[in-house]
Amino acid sequence: MKGRSTSMPKMQRKAANLRAVLNDLKRNDEVAARELEVPLDDLKTWLLAEKPVPADVLEKAATIWMVNTRDFEVIDDDAPNGVRIMRAEESQATERVLTRADAPYYAYRDTAMSRTAAFRPEWIQELVAVDDNDPDNPRVQWNNGHLLHQFTYFIGPVNFYYLEDGVRRVAEMKTGDTMYISPFVPHSFATRANEEGVKGLILALTFGGRVFGDTQQELAVVGRDFISKVCSPGSTGNKAFAGILRRHIENALLPYATLAERSGLAEERLRKIADGCNTPSFAEIEALASALRMNIRDLLPFDREQPAVVVLDIDQTKAFHVGSYIVKELASTSFIPDMRSFEIEVPVGRSSEAPLLETSLFQYAYVLGGGSVTIEWSFEEQSLREILAPDDSFVMKPGISHRFVCSDGSTKILLLRIGGRLSNEVLLELSNLSESGLMRAIQEDQPWFDAAGKHYRN
Repeated sequence: MKGRSTSMPKMQRKAANLRAVLNDLKRNDEVAARELEVPLDDLKTWLLAEKPVPADVLEKAATIWMVNTRDFEVIDDDAPNGVRIMRAEESQATERVLTRADAPYYAYRDTAMSRTAAFRPEWIQELVAVDDNDPDNPRVQWNNGHLLHQFTYFIGPVNFYYLEDGVRRVAEMKTGDTMYISPFVPHSFATRANEEGVKGLILALTFGGRVFGDTQQELAVVGRDFISKVCSPGSTGNKAFAGILRRHIENALLPYATLAERSGLAEERLRKIADGCNTPSFAEIEALASALRMNIRDLLPFDREQPAVVVLDIDQTKAFHVGSYIVKELASTSFIPDMRSFEIEVPVGRSSEAPLLETSLFQYAYVLGGGSVTIEWSFEEQSLREILAPDDSFVMKPGISHRFVCSDGSTKILLLRIGGRLSNEVLLELSNLSESGLMRAIQEDQPWFDAAGKHYRN
């Protein structure tokens, strides 16, 4: 497996952030040092990552310039070798029992998390048992929903309760069944009573989507009225397309008559499309995108309706082979194309027989059971391996070649893959840069101009 060096030390990344802020604010080193009231030589050592930038200097920069202190900060890389593993005993040590309605309701355990990825996955045991499948069972205590998306893998007899279109529903789940639930949908879980007294378990793999972190901060700043206006919650079809089109027409400061002339559409026809009364043809959408000087994809709403809750019975999932691995696709939603989930059975075999896997997404894995499994991967010119026991879990960075190998019995692994901040839109923007520009986007190491002057000549 071939590795490649990609990561930067934290101090170097902080220096790159500081240089990028100075470039954005059009401050050369002399001006920045004067305004920050620091010696120029000190500033230069910080920009060269020879010494860390003092916290009080960053606080002053945020005070005198229109930036946030977080603009200077970097993500702590807690997976320096590409993978962060949490052992079963570490997970057990985090167990805590939370009560609802004055009774123990869930036992929680953390599983593998990393600051580099938006996973917030929990092992949860249901402590309340119900003897019916009534969604109105008084023993069931509902939550209010949460911002994070949730993928859930069920183990044992679990009832899943959820609100759909204002109606309380219940799904009888068993080992291997999965579900996806959208943000802010109220839900709950309980063990179905059984003669063996087995308590149900879930692996509740919550994760942040695009409305997370800095995006959520911006939502709070721009306000409720604006967001309600531009998002048109619940709109679909013609209404959804019309809302997007009107927003771009307003942004482009174009009168309808001018846009009609540019696009070749009759103005009356354009107004009906923009009101959501008529369905545009693809040729009309193409003409409108060209007239608005934008890509077609940026005018299009979701092309299908998707329920807020997706429940998948494992018995309805047909397995397929990826080399020697036996793979089953689990619950997913078209709203999040960068979410992929799988149950993978790894048979006994030699390392040379196990196929290599790689993904552009962050990956979470949980060893469901069977024997132990060895994960082999490459990172920064190193070939690495770790033996994972049942209930061990890990988070892996994107772009790492890896394989799973079993030597003493087949093992099942749960995989959840999600996108990070490098969404498709971000990758498209980056793809429009030159190679040198891409490298500077990763690590800004140049001032935006050279005081000595520079000329580009053919």
